[in-house]
Amino acid sequence: MATAWPHFSYLFTKRASVSDEQVRTRYRDLLVATAPLLHEYDIRSGAGRVPNIRKNPAVIEPSLTLRAAALAEARRRPRLTAGAQEQGRVGAGALPTDEQRAGGSSAAGAAGEQPGADGAWTAKQARQAPYLVYISAVAEQLRAQAEDAAGVVAALAGIDGEGAHADADADTAQVNADVDAQLVYQAGITDDWVQCAHLVDVLGGKGGGGGGGSGGSGSGSVGSGLRASPAAALLRQLGTLLGDPRARERMSPLEGASFHAFVRRLAALATPLVHAMTAREVGHVAYALAVLEAPDARGTVDAVVQRSGALFAQQLRAQRGGGDGGGTADVGGAKKGQAGGGGGDGVGVDNSSGGGGGGVDGGGSGARKGGGAAGGKKAVGRRGSARVAATAAGDTAPTQDNGPPVIVAADLASLVWSLSTLGHAPPAGWCDALCAVSLPRLERFQPAQLWGVLWGLARLRHVPRDAWMARCLQCCDAVMGEFRAEELAHLAWALGAMGYVPEKPWLRALTGQLAAKVRGLLPESLVEVMEGLAAIGYRPRPQVAWALEAQARRHLHAFTGAQHASLLRSLAQHGSWAPTRQLLYDVVTHSTPRLPEMTAPQLAHVLWAFGRFRYLPDASYVRPLLAQLHDRMEAAAAGGFQQPLDSHVLSQPLWALATLRARPPPRRWVAAWARCATEGAHRYGPQCVAHTLWALPQLGLVGGGGDGDNVDGSSSVSGSSSVSGSSGTSGSGSGAVPDAPLLLEALLRRASSVLPELSCRELSSVAGALARMRYRPSDAWLSAYAAHVGTRLPEYANQDHGLTLWALAALGAPLEAPWVDAVAREAGKKWWSMDLDGMAMLMWGLAQYGARPDRRAWWGGFWETSEKRWGGARARSLAMLTLALGELVPQAPARTWQRSLSRALRLALPKPLRAADIPGLLHAAAGAPPNPDDAPWPRAPWLAAFVGELGREWGFAHALDD
Repeated sequence: MATAWPHFSYLFTKRASVSDEQVRTRYRDLLVATAPLLHEYDIRSGAGRVPNIRKNPAVIEPSLTLRAAALAEARRRPRLTAGAQEQGRVGAGALPTDEQRAGGSSAAGAAGEQPGADGAWTAKQARQAPYLVYISAVAEQLRAQAEDAAGVVAALAGIDGEGAHADADADTAQVNADVDAQLVYQAGITDDWVQCAHLVDVLGGKGGGGGGGSGGSGSGSVGSGLRASPAAALLRQLGTLLGDPRARERMSPLEGASFHAFVRRLAALATPLVHAMTAREVGHVAYALAVLEAPDARGTVDAVVQRSGALFAQQLRAQRGGGDGGGTADVGGAKKGQAGGGGGDGVGVDNSSGGGGGGVDGGGSGARKGGGAAGGKKAVGRRGSARVAATAAGDTAPTQDNGPPVIVAADLASLVWSLSTLGHAPPAGWCDALCAVSLPRLERFQPAQLWGVLWGLARLRHVPRDAWMARCLQCCDAVMGEFRAEELAHLAWALGAMGYVPEKPWLRALTGQLAAKVRGLLPESLVEVMEGLAAIGYRPRPQVAWALEAQARRHLHAFTGAQHASLLRSLAQHGSWAPTRQLLYDVVTHSTPRLPEMTAPQLAHVLWAFGRFRYLPDASYVRPLLAQLHDRMEAAAAGGFQQPLDSHVLSQPLWALATLRARPPPRRWVAAWARCATEGAHRYGPQCVAHTLWALPQLGLVGGGGDGDNVDGSSSVSGSSSVSGSSGTSGSGSGAVPDAPLLLEALLRRASSVLPELSCRELSSVAGALARMRYRPSDAWLSAYAAHVGTRLPEYANQDHGLTLWALAALGAPLEAPWVDAVAREAGKKWWSMDLDGMAMLMWGLAQYGARPDRRAWWGGFWETSEKRWGGARARSLAMLTLALGELVPQAPARTWQRSLSRALRLALPKPLRAADIPGLLHAAAGAPPNPDDAPWPRAPWLAAFVGELGREWGFAHALDD
């Protein structure tokens, strides 16, 4: 065989010098040489890309060859095949149907294939027939043992005296314990769920039996029915065998239906027995229900919560009595938090499917058993802090003779992970009690248990108190180097979902470990890391950020649509984390075929993220994205808005297109968007209202359009400086919004109700958008808006003062002089925060209302600050400032200031044909109508001299005639 392997690599290597005939000859020779050795090759279908030879253990180990399979079959107990007499006696070994179970019959089905059955399911039942024979023999032995014990109990019952009755009870308890131990053993050696079903049918399926746990006395006859310990063992074994969803997906339809029916039946049998289970058994039941995704086991989950709560109470009483320290009962208080999104897996569980956001969109489902037991030695953490692991005696539950049961770390982690995975919200106080119980034992938690508890509490939307969080993070820090890459991702996500921000050294340690183990981060883990870091607002150092981005680029081809959207959304939420252009290009490339599988919120998040990055993808990407959004909006409208779209789905795409200065969407897209927006305007949040109103004129969908004030801080203004008194006008572009007044009325009604929730930037953006759309609300609305702005003036900064006053003046709002003076007074305190655009709009607004501040300090701050803002000033702002100062300032500014203004105007404005055109040029640049011929010019004597000097600097020989 050793000589045959090189032929494979030679044969499957394409070489130009080897003819097809030579390849076929070599292939025939190879088949002849390897035919006697085929039993040495791996027979598994998913063995990898190269054949696995038993003599080459470095490829895939262990190998499954025909010879190994034959040896395993010969050693198997029970036998996989049955003799003809056994087949005739037990039939095909089919499981009883639901009707047979309801009637109390557990007889096997007929040997032939049942109507509607598939061949694979029938063949599987036939293969398990020998196990039915085996377990029936075990049942006969147990029944004989029970009958012997029953005779002894009956004999003792006929003897008077307390001693005799005590002996009878002791014998009964011992027999029940022996039977339970045998059932637990039999459950542990099963390797198929059908064997578990046979075990329940033969040994424990008739009635509930006694309720006592392992070692308990029970209430039924000796050995009758299913008790607590075997029920927990069976559920645990089912979770071990079929915890991976891929294993359940491989079932045939009939087998899957039978399996789910059996799970429901077993859960129903276990429900009345949960109250007698130990903490470990309760954890096993909860874990099995979670990994099996049993949605119909609500009663069993409620019983698990009730029983675990009772165990918590016993443990807390023991702690108060001097066990693990007093005063811990109230740890973990009633402080509540909101968890963002889901996605993840359980304690010691590896997930194999995608997750999300929502906030982050998506969640984990695949699971595979993992984890390990706690060690019994002292481990030294990354910084030398010692962590004492649980010893064999210290982390095991004491017997009932030694006191109340102790809940160990594995039980706590399994409980909280299972309930969060099942989506079951426990009653108030359950999480508080769990935190109080776990606080003295956090040092004994293994890494998988530490992240499991944090992840579960985050999914349950419970934020423990700072004392518990500080101790838990300290324990995590001590074992930070022992976490696997995906476990570090779970930690980051849990902290982000809780909204808990650790100290910087702890976060540096976490991100340092992520950078060291970055190659172990798969797509879901990468998304979890990004979501967690974005939620707590922590940007790692550049080396870590580059490593995470590089790993993301390696796996982008394996990202799902939801993961692409979550990655972009998380990066955009950071604010200070600007991804590389290459990463954005790769995301566009790999997410294009994933667009059809994205939901409407995910599509909106993608476009919003690109807007935040100021990165405009190619039209070949934007067009299909908008088409997918159009289909989602049309579907919502066709359904009568029974499932309305979220307000962010409608506002974020519009804001992103306006921010990126993209072409307006097609007419049919705008029409579908307008229908959804008008219907759902009453659900808009404050930011959605501001973003939508700002984007409409920016895209030219309503009003004049053009550059304007931006709600994210980069403000600019365009549009007419005076607004007509009409109730509203629609844009004239091909994508203009139909029935724009109806949409704007709905948005303004919503804006009125959320005015107190709008930020200062959003308040000014709303007014600026109305001015640029030439849409004047009623005087009552403008008065209410101005009154609210007056209460928020001390919070205003940047260009908020100027933009608000400019917009209200352009809308012709009836403002009183004290209100305008208050705006000017507050603006004078914030000159340092304004750019020249904000100053120009403020001066123009003051000039329109005839306000002339006469305070020397106010003007001194303006002259000094504006002198430093000439760089990058726009023509519109310079023209507005020149005209406004002609109204406000009777005395000429300093010559140095005038020269700076003149130089900025000559750089920003085109040179007119003649000096007489300069006033009209200034009016046009300011966005105002041309100055009529009979209007007085200039407004101030110094302005006439300034304009004449400007003409001479442009090279005109004569000054202005007027």
